[in-house]
Amino acid sequence: MANTLIQIKFSDSNSAPTLLTVAEPAYSYVSNTLFIGTGDNAGAIIIGGKAYVDKTNSAFDKANSANVLAQAAYNASNTKFASTGGTVSGNITITGNIIPSVANTYFLGSAAAPFHSLFVGPGSINIGGVILTTSNGSLGVNSINIAGVVLSNSNGSLGITTTTGNPLDFSSISNTANSAFVQANAAFAAANTAANVTSAINGGSF
Repeated sequence: MANTLIQIKFSDSNSAPTLLTVAEPAYSYVSNTLFIGTGDNAGAIIIGGKAYVDKTNSAFDKANSANVLAQAAYNASNTKFASTGGTVSGNITITGNIIPSVANTYFLGSAAAPFHSLFVGPGSINIGGVILTTSNGSLGVNSINIAGVVLSNSNGSLGITTTTGNPLDFSSISNTANSAFVQANAAFAAANTAANVTSAINGGSF
């Protein structure tokens, strides 16, 4: 095949040629499109051009963006808890609170699978309204109930009351203790007297 000089028609005013001969190329700078004449000398078909390169690049960019979003969604789904339970490996970092859907129902750990350690801030453990605190390495509570006797902090001093909030009557307690002591001494003396009488009957002087 002999060398043939290919000439390309062009236009900077029309977006497409009206008529091309067979295999005749033409380029429109208006639509940035490359055309070639049809086999029947009756028209032109699009075979490329900058417009299609731009569309291809745009499609690639959109596809690439979609892939990035899909990968992010995939990663996010893999780092979330399953709605019906499951196992998560590795550390979990949250921004917010962990609150059960029902109060006083679920456990944190179990007897067979307890947590190793629990680290909390000061004054953050609340057990039914009783707050545990720390001071100089010591554990502190608002009050302690020991068999109905409540030990509490009363303006920096030890407060001792009953569960109804009434202070204990130490005078009555002391009198009761003294009375019990007197009765115990009387019982002891009576027991000694009975022992001496028995001894006399069994051979001693009477």
